[in-house]
Amino acid sequence: MGKSEFADGIKAFIKSAGAKKCLLYLAFVAVSSIFWLFNTANKISVHDVELPFQIENIPDSVMFISDPPRKINVSIRETGINALFKKKSKITIRFSDYDMGSGVFNINLMQLSAIVREKYSRESMINSILPDSISLRYVDPRRDVKRVPIVLDFVARPNMQYELVGNISLSCDSVLVYGERDELSDVNEVYTYHVEEINLTDTLYRRVAISPIKNVRIEPREVNVVVPVEKLIKKVRSIPVVVKNKPDNINVVTFPNFVKVSYLVPKSQYNNSDKRISAIVDYNDILYSPKANKVEVRIGEVPMIYKNVSLDTDSVEYIIERYSE
Repeated sequence: MGKSEFADGIKAFIKSAGAKKCLLYLAFVAVSSIFWLFNTANKISVHDVELPFQIENIPDSVMFISDPPRKINVSIRETGINALFKKKSKITIRFSDYDMGSGVFNINLMQLSAIVREKYSRESMINSILPDSISLRYVDPRRDVKRVPIVLDFVARPNMQYELVGNISLSCDSVLVYGERDELSDVNEVYTYHVEEINLTDTLYRRVAISPIKNVRIEPREVNVVVPVEKLIKKVRSIPVVVKNKPDNINVVTFPNFVKVSYLVPKSQYNNSDKRISAIVDYNDILYSPKANKVEVRIGEVPMIYKNVSLDTDSVEYIIERYSE
């Protein structure tokens, strides 16, 4: 296609009814946009903005007792045109500009308002700022520090047929406490928040916060807690019958001389849970037993790992053998 043919095609399109409708639509959009822009520019809007807040160039010799705010909430009144192009940059200040010395960092309302106002045009009006000032105390972390133990306030109750196996453990047993010397002298331990976990059916992993103490900083502020819980499995085995308190010249033979004992044991200990346990007959019971040739049998010492221990019988038969002197 030559240039003349292309130009003729363009002229024909412009003269067509479709082109006229398209141009009319574009003109309508342009006029509407101009009216909308003028209307928006005359409107006043109030909106809330969150400005990220950061303190730079903090010396290594400075640790704040409480954390600086992470953001500044600003309620601002602006004309529509300014609102369209409102800034949302973060607030960054230097530590040295607001360090009062003697462990005090402070930005008052007037200073904070001036910092925020720099982010907006002169026509904008600031209604409120939260927080309206920033006052922080700090200490030297290399000197004003003390290590104290953690006291865990934790209640754990397994479900039926489950058991705690071992002690509840912490990721660390102590924390560092930062503060002025007078404050540190009164802190000898820290406590976790009270926690209750019931009906546990498996080992629990939980992050627990440490209860804060006024005027000091605690690091770390949370600890990991592990509560070992396992399912209990029933086990049955034979154990010997042992006679105690008998004279040296007497031998007591029981029938049977082994009885079956059943107990619950944590699943992980099932295959190596044959710890020493015995059934006991007391010779004194034989002397005063109302049943001829039968005596009560009891469970002897039971390892703590066993639960719900029971024998398959409550008595055994016996015969007494006497040795000649």
